[in-house]
Amino acid sequence: MPYAIEILLDEVSASMVREVWSRLAEVAGGDYILRNGVYPHVAIAVLDDLGEPVRLQDMLGSLAQGVQPASLRQTGIAYFQSQRPVVYLGFARTGFLERLHAQVQVVLTSLGLSNNEYYQWNQWQPHCTLAMEFEAENLEAVAATAKAVEWNVPFRAAALGMIEYPPTKLTWSSPLGGKVNNRP
Repeated sequence: MPYAIEILLDEVSASMVREVWSRLAEVAGGDYILRNGVYPHVAIAVLDDLGEPVRLQDMLGSLAQGVQPASLRQTGIAYFQSQRPVVYLGFARTGFLERLHAQVQVVLTSLGLSNNEYYQWNQWQPHCTLAMEFEAENLEAVAATAKAVEWNVPFRAAALGMIEYPPTKLTWSSPLGGKVNNRP
């Protein structure tokens, strides 16, 4: 089962993303994200193995405690092209995101864990997935619908989280700048 380390969005931006997920599910002809219990996020790492999960959670919790919540700057709607495309809202690789990504990578490396190639420094595209697991023939309509959304809320990074999927299960989270190690 794969795992991911994610930046969890604050409730205001998460609420807007959920609303868009519902709209796009109708256009895409599938509700994969909604059915799988995904929480609005920006993934930093995707792992096949957690090694020592409690140690990883403790290290990430200490990291989260030292990082203050921050705004994320949108770059617009884009997609990853494939037979099963992914439409997403991109975010700029700001100093905040670059530092957090690098700090998470240091934690993973120190524990002998490997990040998925698409989430390595040179390929990582910070984004929040809006639609996935739909037929490629619906891509144009899904992307156009996402581009028509008025993205008028400030997006904020609120916490670090760890999930296993599919289906998505939040196994750990820690608010940025807050109390360490919340295990649901």
